[in-house]
Amino acid sequence: MQFNTTSPEISATRAALLTRAEAMAQSLPWHEVTMSKLAQSAGVSRQTVYNEFGNKQGLARAIALVVAQRLLVDFNEAAAAEHDLHGALAAGLVSAFEHADATPLVHAVLTGQSGNGLLTVVTTDASEILETAGGAITHMVLDRWPVHDRAAVEIVAELAIRLFVSHLLQPGPSRRVTAARIATIALAALEHGQELVAAAENRVG
Repeated sequence: MQFNTTSPEISATRAALLTRAEAMAQSLPWHEVTMSKLAQSAGVSRQTVYNEFGNKQGLARAIALVVAQRLLVDFNEAAAAEHDLHGALAAGLVSAFEHADATPLVHAVLTGQSGNGLLTVVTTDASEILETAGGAITHMVLDRWPVHDRAAVEIVAELAIRLFVSHLLQPGPSRRVTAARIATIALAALEHGQELVAAAENRVG
């Protein structure tokens, strides 16, 4: 699975618009990033921008998803070099933290430089990010450690992602220590996989 703006799954027009939009979001408060400005910057009609993203909230979700996909590339590459699940999760999370810390847009969002529009996507409208990241982590775990129950892994993957985002917003100790703690929590939760699944089913019911 490819996680970048040049993926064949993304049209050249959409990729170009996302590149422009990300650059604008790094340098302008989010309320100043408009569909019209994006269209003008990319040399396309405003209708083209609306056709691609629907509205500004859709644009925000698309930008956030592209950034998340880049973090997943780093996560998967680092995790692949480890031989046990705890090591894979910890290494992947460290790499994702480091990529996020080095990404200007992430810094702008977390420090409030871009306004709260993009932050809202990450914190309250993150279903697509959770689905994409959760699916990638679940695939990695089950591909290498198929002994685990899929439903339990999906729950634990979402837990790990939410903890990751929480620590992006409010950093605790070092990134390496935080990543190891999240990995430890994830493995402890997997040991009670059936209980997790049962609790989730009862909550839904």
